[in-house]
Amino acid sequence: MYLYFFFLAFQSSFYGQKVIGLSGNVIPNRVEQIKYIDSIAFLCTDTVYREYLQGKKIAKNEPAKAVLSLLDKKVNLVLKNLSKSPSRKEKVILWQIYNMGYIVQTNRGIIGIDIHCRDAKRFAKHIDALLITHAHFDHYRNDLIDEMKRLNKPIISNWVDGGYKTRTVDTFSISNFNITTHLGDHYFWKKEINNDMLMFEIEINGIKILHSGDNSSLAKLEGIKNVDVFILHHDIIQSLPKAFALVQPKLIILSHVMELSHHRNANGYRWTYSHAMEKSKLIPDANKAILFWGEMIGLK
Repeated sequence: MYLYFFFLAFQSSFYGQKVIGLSGNVIPNRVEQIKYIDSIAFLCTDTVYREYLQGKKIAKNEPAKAVLSLLDKKVNLVLKNLSKSPSRKEKVILWQIYNMGYIVQTNRGIIGIDIHCRDAKRFAKHIDALLITHAHFDHYRNDLIDEMKRLNKPIISNWVDGGYKTRTVDTFSISNFNITTHLGDHYFWKKEINNDMLMFEIEINGIKILHSGDNSSLAKLEGIKNVDVFILHHDIIQSLPKAFALVQPKLIILSHVMELSHHRNANGYRWTYSHAMEKSKLIPDANKAILFWGEMIGLK
């Protein structure tokens, strides 16, 4: 499998390209780029973000305006590109939407996973199925669920009524995708609520993607092999190096970064990109990536 990275939200000198900030200034390197994105994102309070989700107009003097405007632009950019067919050279295009939200785009179909954004229902006409790992606020939007139901398109989850509701290991075939559900533990240390979420093993065009949602348990990853791309919560997992060693993916994507609905205080679980970069150092020999909103990875 051949990977190429095409960064739409910002471009990094880490990959031999210049980084352009919102102001139009060139940001010299990956570290400065990360600091810049973290700084503007942290101007947004969780209250303002939730108001933005409900469609409230962002005032010109609102400190969060820059980052929320950027988020709008990047979501719109992904939507625009979903209307185009991938080239025959690309087996899979993997788009990052926001938080744990991803789109798997191929010339044989498109699926969405944990899509959470303003006016998320706009994705319904593009995707063939919606996968939701669990019922936490930052992993779904009701308007998208309702629109998928209206269009009679499948939703795979452990909680949405109708569609493919499952709380066990299952396999589904949808638009040339083979999708296997595995049970995960959001909080492995809370035994009374273990098996409270789904992980998705997705196969299409000879590529296997594992999206483990907010799974924290290493035990639940045992036995999942031959994975090309492993998308996981970068911080909640018991051990990032052990998770990588268990799954042995060709590429690991560290996700659940800068979730704006989470509080900004020390215990608010709004992990910064700088934090994710530091965590990535725990797996120095891994082929790894941390994507920003609207970025994509092409798999050949």
